[in-house]
Amino acid sequence: EEAVRQFPQLEQYIREAKTKCGHRPYVSDGILLLGRVKEFDNLLVSCGPGSNGWKLAMGSGEIVERLISGQTEDDISKDLGFDAHSFSPAGR
Repeated sequence: EEAVRQFPQLEQYIREAKTKCGHRPYVSDGILLLGRVKEFDNLLVSCGPGSNGWKLAMGSGEIVERLISGQTEDDISKDLGFDAHSFSPAGR
């Protein structure tokens, strides 16, 4: 109801949307989604860490900051010493 109150012009879509809610957002393979969403030029994600969210927050934030600043996953992998591609949402 709050979404309809905030965005009345979207009421039809809000009412038709299927939603799920969990207390600990996680992804089924246990590896968080971190990086660019290739279908959109301006969308990066950092989600799905489950109960490790607080532990991973600073590192995830640094990777997002580097991507926003123009570094590639190859640059990040070289600088930080791990395969940044393994967290990418591409292909998952």
